[in-house]
Amino acid sequence: MPITLGNQIYTAWVYGDLLCRAVPFTQAISVSASVLTLTVISVNRYYSVRSPLRARSMFTRRRILATVAVVWMVSSMMCAPIAVMNRRREISFETFTILVCQETWPQHRLKQGYNVLLFVMLYCLPVTFNLTIGFLTGRRLWGGKKSTFADLDPRSQALHASRLKTRQKIAKMVVCLVLLFAVSWLPLYLTDLWIDCEQTPSSWLLQARPFAQWLGLTNSSLNPICYCFIGDLYRSAKVIRTRYYEKVASLFSTSSFTNSAAAVSPAAVITDT
Repeated sequence: MPITLGNQIYTAWVYGDLLCRAVPFTQAISVSASVLTLTVISVNRYYSVRSPLRARSMFTRRRILATVAVVWMVSSMMCAPIAVMNRRREISFETFTILVCQETWPQHRLKQGYNVLLFVMLYCLPVTFNLTIGFLTGRRLWGGKKSTFADLDPRSQALHASRLKTRQKIAKMVVCLVLLFAVSWLPLYLTDLWIDCEQTPSSWLLQARPFAQWLGLTNSSLNPICYCFIGDLYRSAKVIRTRYYEKVASLFSTSSFTNSAAAVSPAAVITDT
């Protein structure tokens, strides 16, 4: 983010060839891993609602770690051309020369095809899939038969209602994350595709791209807000903070008790003697 902002303010690239390749690659792989992780979360939520017992056997700790590794590997493979094609290029003016960081492809059609591929694989398909899974999950959560648990005792009904409410909140959070991703990154994808279609892009289109990129980057700051207010993360944080304070208080009370006991013990020894 700081390098991107600096590059927008100061057009010349002064960060070296390594960062010229690493910064766009890191941004692209982060976006790819983010949307693929949302896809995995959506599938996990759907199976947790449809068949909870099967979900526990499917999504074990080892499989989750393996899935995370696969997500990052696939993201790295899809975004590898960005690291290869980005390079520094000199632009000469009448009295001076500056270095810029740009994607340099052998053919312009290759760049167009690659951007279309990214748009389809990292936006259209994941967003459509996640919204479909979210719809199916919501239909099972809000459209289920409530009479099924009518024969249970009040305590079991209250426990089921609490679990159902938690699952509904998580489902809302996942759908909100998908919608935030779709709204945040769509302008940048469309702007890049539009620029690729134009032989000489207009100045207003080139000036609008930094704002579209800024809107996409805001997705990273909006996700924690969604986790907090929709997913009740603030309650979990409050519980963790309370437990932490209790643990610290118990440690201090134990240490103070130990110190007082150590101070009293010599007097006790003298009294006994």
